[in-house]
Amino acid sequence: MKLLYIDSASLLYITFHGGDFYDNCEIKISCPALKFLKCKCPLPNDIGLYEEARQVRLSPICFNKLKSLKLKLGVDEDHMQVMIQLLKYSPNLEVLKLWCDEIRHCWQMHDPEESIVCLDSHLKSIQLIGFKDEENEIELLRFFLKNARVLEKLTFVWAGYALKSEEALKKVLNIPRTSSQVLLTFHDAKLKRKSTNWLDYC
Repeated sequence: MKLLYIDSASLLYITFHGGDFYDNCEIKISCPALKFLKCKCPLPNDIGLYEEARQVRLSPICFNKLKSLKLKLGVDEDHMQVMIQLLKYSPNLEVLKLWCDEIRHCWQMHDPEESIVCLDSHLKSIQLIGFKDEENEIELLRFFLKNARVLEKLTFVWAGYALKSEEALKKVLNIPRTSSQVLLTFHDAKLKRKSTNWLDYC
């Protein structure tokens, strides 16, 4: 297994670009001042996840200053486990933007076995991009609406080809919420320019 170790006391931004370097790779990041972590990867989750998420191990390093996180992920068990790890390591995270990739198979999202600090006290805004009203996405929404206790805004951006329906809206609006102040909004997918880069939607 390859090792990529990034160690800097002053580094604020990290961006991972596409490529096969991260395949079967362990990534260690020791950057206490880190504020933004971006991955421009053609396949699922952040930190260079290719093929199967289980090929990548995330070291237990805390991103104490990370406020905003963008992830492109497949909404399935493997990638959700990695997302949960990233949330655990980002106790002060306030903004989470998720681009939903293809749905591979049905699965059920379970509540975390231990407390996730950012969900309990910091995460205020979640944006779900590429929403298609798939059951896995609904499971993900149930998880966040139940566990994000101070959530203020949950935004859905429909996938360009998705069939928008009142039934889908009602399904989402009827999900129980722990945060009494959360506002749910829905938007059509719109870009200022034609693009296939998922980060342009964020």
